[in-house]
Amino acid sequence: MTFFTQAKVKPKPKKEPKKRSSEPKDPPAKRKPKKKPEALVPQQAIMAGIMLTSGPVTIQRVITNTSTFHKISKEQFCNAVDSLKEANLGEVIDVQTSKNGSMSKVFVKKHPAEAALVLEHYPDLCTTEQYTTKYEQSPSKSIPLKLRSKLVEMGVVFEKQMK
Repeated sequence: MTFFTQAKVKPKPKKEPKKRSSEPKDPPAKRKPKKKPEALVPQQAIMAGIMLTSGPVTIQRVITNTSTFHKISKEQFCNAVDSLKEANLGEVIDVQTSKNGSMSKVFVKKHPAEAALVLEHYPDLCTTEQYTTKYEQSPSKSIPLKLRSKLVEMGVVFEKQMK
């Protein structure tokens, strides 16, 4: 037979409740949030980002949804798109997507066969293989359905390219 012996447990001493003073406490010092300096994204990098978005068309929302370019302004996007247009790498069109008249600036990329010759002069943007691969993918889900259907309706892109 086994006998169990109880170990003697010492009771814990009771803590005295903290005395509350009638004086109001000083509020904690407020810390000012540190402002991170906004990194300026070079226009060349924005142009490369536009060229490497998936699909034959892109809009600013597609670019700003990427972690690299989430802080670019509409002006920076427009400048980059205009530079790409001047380089003969695509077209810029304004598309009215709603009845209230709001316009979306859309960059329509050149077909890879047409862009290959131009891309040779801009090796910092992307290679022809990278461009072709991205061009043949379906466009980003960030492009609204109304805009997609409007682009097909206008004949800018084929319906199969937008799926």
